[in-house]
Amino acid sequence: MAKLPLVFRVIAACVFALASAAAQAALTVAIEMNPDPPRPGESIRALMTVGNDGAAVAGVTLRATVPNGISTFLASSSNIAPTGCNLTGPTSACDPGDTMTFTLGSLAANSSTTVSLAFVVAAATPAGTVITLPAEAVVNLAVVASSTDSVTVDDDNALSLAVHEDTNGVASGATLTYTLVYGNRGIDVVTGTTLALPMPAGATLVSATGGGTAAGGAVSWSLGALAPGASGRQQAVVQLPGGLVAGSVLQPAAATIDGTAILPESAQADTVTVVGGGQLGLAV
Repeated sequence: MAKLPLVFRVIAACVFALASAAAQAALTVAIEMNPDPPRPGESIRALMTVGNDGAAVAGVTLRATVPNGISTFLASSSNIAPTGCNLTGPTSACDPGDTMTFTLGSLAANSSTTVSLAFVVAAATPAGTVITLPAEAVVNLAVVASSTDSVTVDDDNALSLAVHEDTNGVASGATLTYTLVYGNRGIDVVTGTTLALPMPAGATLVSATGGGTAAGGAVSWSLGALAPGASGRQQAVVQLPGGLVAGSVLQPAAATIDGTAILPESAQADTVTVVGGGQLGLAV
C-alpha cells in the first residue's frame, strides 16, 4: 500500500496535534470519593466527572485504575460499563491495579459526563491505608486531563460526614444549596465539634442554618458535644459568581468535621458541581 505524500502526513499530524491541544484546553477531570474515612467492609462511592467548557470534542475516553485496598470490583456496578480491564489480577473481574476504560464518545460544547463507581474496602485492609483513585481523559490517544482523589481507612472513626448539593448543572450566578449530614458513630461523646464547608471560589454566603457564619471563603458551625449515636444536618445557601463557563467544574476543598473524644476525631467529604450545560451518565 502506497504511503501518503509527506506533505499530507505533515498536515494530518498538525490537525491531530491541534485537535489534542484544543481538547486539552477544554476538558477537565474531577473526582469525589466518599465517605472519608471509610471502615473496612464499607462501600466507597466514587464519581468521576469529565467537564468540557469549550467546543465539542469527539472520541473521548476515561481511564481509571482500580485502587488497592479494596475487594474485587465488578464492572457491572458502574453506571457506564467499562470496555474492559487490563486483567492484571487473578480473576476475570476488575482487580486492584487493573485499568478500566470508559468510552464516553463525543462531549458536546459546554457539557459534562459523570461515571459512578462503587468499591468495597477489603475486610483485611488496615487502618491508615490510603485508597487512591487516579483517572485521566484521553482524546486521540493523548492524555488531555487527569485527576486523583484518595480516602484513608480508619477502623474505629467516630465522626461521619456527607455533603449533598441541591442541583448539578447549576447556572452561573445562581444560588446553590449544600446540605451537610453528620454524626457520631462512636461509643464516646465527641466534644468541641466544629463543621466547615469551603465555598467555591468567588461565592458568597446567602444564608446558613444553625448559626453558620462565613469567613475566609468557608462557612463554619460550632456544634458543641455530640453524644454517641447523635446525628444532625446543616444547610448553607451560597451565591455563585457570574461569568462561570458552562461545562466547567466547581470543586472546592473538602468539607470537614472535627472534634475530640478520647483522641482527636475528624471526617471529610468531597463535592463536585458542574456549571450549566447538559450532563450525561450521572447515577443518582
